[in-house]
Amino acid sequence: MKNELASFCLDCSLGCGVKTKPVYSGQEIRLDADFNHPFSGGLLCEKGTTLHNRLMDDKSRLTHPQMRWNKNAPLESVSWETALTRAAGVFKGIMNNYGADSVGFYVSGKLSTEELYWVNKLAKGFIKTNHIDTDTRLVGSSSEEAFERTYGTGSPILDLSILEFTDVILLSGSNLALSQPVLMDKILLAKKVNPNLKIIAVDPRITKTTQLCDLHLRPQIASDTYLFFALAQIIIEKKNFDKKYIETQTEGFADFQKAANLYSLSEISSICKISTEDIQKAASWIGGAKSFLNLYGLGITQSPMSQSKVLSLLNLSMLKGQINSRNNQVAFLSSITNHRGVLEVGVDPGKFVGRIPIEDLSFKPKLEAFWQTQELSTCRGKTAVEMFDGLLDGSIKAIWIMGTNPLESLPDSRKVEAALKKAKFVIVQDSCQENNALAFADLILPSSKAMEKEGVYTSQTGLVSLNPKVLDPPGLSLSDAQIISEFAQKMGFKRAFAFSSYDKIYQEHIALSQLIDGKELLLNHQVLKEKPQFLDLVGFFENKEAPAKKANFFDIDPKIVGEKPSENYPLILTTSTLGLKEPLLEIHPIDAEIRGIKSGDLVEVSNIRANCRVKAWVSENTKPGLVCMDLNSNPSGYSDLARTNNLTSSALEYNSYQPQYKYTPVEVSLFQPEAFKILVLGFGSAAKSFLKVYASENKKSTIEIFPIENFQSLTQLPDLLLGNKNLEVDFSAWEILGAKFHLDIQIVEINPEQKYLLDQKGEKYKYDLLVVNSPNQLSVGSDVPLDKINFITQFSESKLNYLKESIEKKQPIVIIGGGFLGIEIADYFLEKDCPVHLVQLSDRILSGQIDSTASELLYQKFQEKGLNMHLGDEVVAYLGEETFQSIQLKSGQIIPLSAVIYAEGFGANLTLFRNAQIECQKGILVNHQLKTSDPFIFALGEIAELESFSLNVPNQSQEQGEVLSKVFLGDPSAKISLPISSYILQTKHIELSFAGLVQLPKQEKGKYQEISAVDLSRGYYKKCIIKKNQLVGVILVGSNKEFSFYEDLINSGRPLENIRDTLLNVNFAQKSRL
Repeated sequence: MKNELASFCLDCSLGCGVKTKPVYSGQEIRLDADFNHPFSGGLLCEKGTTLHNRLMDDKSRLTHPQMRWNKNAPLESVSWETALTRAAGVFKGIMNNYGADSVGFYVSGKLSTEELYWVNKLAKGFIKTNHIDTDTRLVGSSSEEAFERTYGTGSPILDLSILEFTDVILLSGSNLALSQPVLMDKILLAKKVNPNLKIIAVDPRITKTTQLCDLHLRPQIASDTYLFFALAQIIIEKKNFDKKYIETQTEGFADFQKAANLYSLSEISSICKISTEDIQKAASWIGGAKSFLNLYGLGITQSPMSQSKVLSLLNLSMLKGQINSRNNQVAFLSSITNHRGVLEVGVDPGKFVGRIPIEDLSFKPKLEAFWQTQELSTCRGKTAVEMFDGLLDGSIKAIWIMGTNPLESLPDSRKVEAALKKAKFVIVQDSCQENNALAFADLILPSSKAMEKEGVYTSQTGLVSLNPKVLDPPGLSLSDAQIISEFAQKMGFKRAFAFSSYDKIYQEHIALSQLIDGKELLLNHQVLKEKPQFLDLVGFFENKEAPAKKANFFDIDPKIVGEKPSENYPLILTTSTLGLKEPLLEIHPIDAEIRGIKSGDLVEVSNIRANCRVKAWVSENTKPGLVCMDLNSNPSGYSDLARTNNLTSSALEYNSYQPQYKYTPVEVSLFQPEAFKILVLGFGSAAKSFLKVYASENKKSTIEIFPIENFQSLTQLPDLLLGNKNLEVDFSAWEILGAKFHLDIQIVEINPEQKYLLDQKGEKYKYDLLVVNSPNQLSVGSDVPLDKINFITQFSESKLNYLKESIEKKQPIVIIGGGFLGIEIADYFLEKDCPVHLVQLSDRILSGQIDSTASELLYQKFQEKGLNMHLGDEVVAYLGEETFQSIQLKSGQIIPLSAVIYAEGFGANLTLFRNAQIECQKGILVNHQLKTSDPFIFALGEIAELESFSLNVPNQSQEQGEVLSKVFLGDPSAKISLPISSYILQTKHIELSFAGLVQLPKQEKGKYQEISAVDLSRGYYKKCIIKKNQLVGVILVGSNKEFSFYEDLINSGRPLENIRDTLLNVNFAQKSRL
């Protein structure tokens, strides 16, 4: 690609290389693999190949600062000046009253190194608190602590140059093929070159990774340390260890050997439930290896006694000699993008900067001089979990959450929620609306994404790379460093935080790194633009030097401490990366059969803290007694009952302060839905869908329905005239499902506090849950006599017969309203050879639904068909006494008629709901579970509004009803998708259809591309609207054959990629997609 920029994928800590290029005036980016990248060499996983589409996706972006003026006030958009002035004012007030340690910072490890350095400097150097931590703590702090204890330095980088020499790879606690596929691909390529390479997987579950390995060791959950003891024991017995290295470069070997021999091989085999033959096979491979690669992931670091497990793995590697050499590598596989950057900077409540501990008072004056500040705190700050405990106990009053979601990342989510509710002030700084913490925020600061700003990241292979700016951020979003700078200046720290560029911040970080290490580093953005650099500023500098002190073997107690299974909670819940589309619980067939559970059943997972509700997935991939859920199993829009971290413990491991996500005693039971008394107000198609599904699934609930109208609507006019439908709606078929109907009753009041409806006679109807699906109502001027037999807004037997007579006599019909309904009714009467006049206030038909070109074509087609269209005009008088004989238009024209059909002015009547204090805008506001501002009232169909979108989408009615049924049946994964408007015009011989966006927003025209084909002479028109490589709208005139293809593309949100250039030719596009 021309004008391409070298960048890298930010989805994991590998940093695979990509080439990016801005296109369409910088509104989009194209992406290819970088075949010259020093690590990935052209390899990309699925996430990497679609990185640009996720970066461009701005549908859920935060674009403006938002603020509450008090805890009970709603969020409202404010300026940056107002937002940051408030933030600084509140922080100053809290710090003056309670001290600097009354505030804390919880930060993402996905931020760039500059941003991490900047916020670390702000917190420690100028706010004067060490209460700052990152979500990196939650994945790898036990690994860092183990390396510090063993080698006296940080963990080394992952040096994959060893792969071509490696004989054996031990892969513990990582589903690498799913979490970091490129690294797994590299391992498999190495095995292809060297078929003698042996890969051993240690994982209690069968995964995509274990199926690719030569030997799968499946220990009982949390028994890994016993297994590593056994491997070491056999290697020592067979004398397959580096005796010289151990004697000269290590300490504690004798004590370790003694501890390893406390358990016999047969005892360990029994504890781990692994055969002695498999243990011996693994030990013989490792012992006989000339080159050994020891990799471990979150299955080790997030399990109970995780530090002990890492220490036991380090013990195993030390038996093979000096680590970090060509023959012996050990590394932690982090999931955090800039994990190494966090360690470089030292964003840690127990560190000043880098690897310098708070206790190193000799460094304090150096840092104060460098930052030109005074009185740095020497008290260890609170870690991530401890800060939220501090919010609960009142020792911390304010928290600044930056780029991370504590309700997804931290354990014991209910406690985190309680902490956020109790906090005096919560700032959430993020790019995305999907952060659950936003609901508790007093101040929301919209930040830019990667590639909307420059920034340096260090991959776990030690590759320091510059991520270029390719896109402009949407709205008023600012970069994280700029937000920090402007806040700091309002706090009075102007000189220290004068923001000019990310490069200046990075150079300051590098200068401080030189002060720490005493070595010159010629590193800046310009150097990194030329090419990435392999450096390790955390562990063994440049990945070459051995540690200065002797390494330590540790005699470890492998017994599990903390929560254990009990009679009430006999199963162990572990977490993993499952890669599933919805939250599920993996359970072994034996455990499922005992509990009467089948795949797809809704189950309750509970323990001493909380509960979780998900569908079961019965699978032999797990072991009896072990169940598994995805760690981050609460996608946006799902109920918090689907959240795995409701169950996990916030108990922290000693020294590393890391929670244990992989070992939680639970019980699993078949969920029994509650019985409710449900009232349904209105009975549209969505409510019918709900009744059909729910009534068949829950026979215990009672359902009573209050139809707003007992007669068919105007949309059924053709069927009524043809006799295909009865005038009066027949509810008997629905009564068979157990529903009770209240006909001819007008509801005049909703009382949410006492949960009842009141009718016009004063009778009350109690409910547990209320469903609203009332239809839009006609709004006609009070001067129009609706009782005239030939003025049709709704039907009676006499009005219907009158219309039939008009058709027989071919008498003129006037239709008021040029929307879909008006046009379709007009077309019906044209097909009956009646003269038809259509009056439309706007100057074109379907002006609110389609663009001007499509309107013009439709105008021509209906003109050819004989429709008299009066556009830009309106009725000023209805003339006649017993019946209307004619109408007078504003233009002066008088039109004789047989009947007037009023087909416009329909809208939601919200008076009843506003009086009940239910939040409304154009419709009743609902969330993705169709819940209103009242937790016991739900709305669907045309009266409901979701994120500014009307739910008046006929082709979504069934989905809405099914989702509401699942919600009432207790399924927390149930959620409604954002509606995409679409329509196929129901007319004879005139074809028109559309979906999605069909007219560009005036203020955002530059963000879209239009491609179209038009042949006015043949009445053919096709237009596709594209935004960020996705089809977001289509109009078809002249043929609807291709509509389903385009509608599917819009609804799925799939990136266009290689079909973009052939999008107007569906045959080519479909072949390209294949």
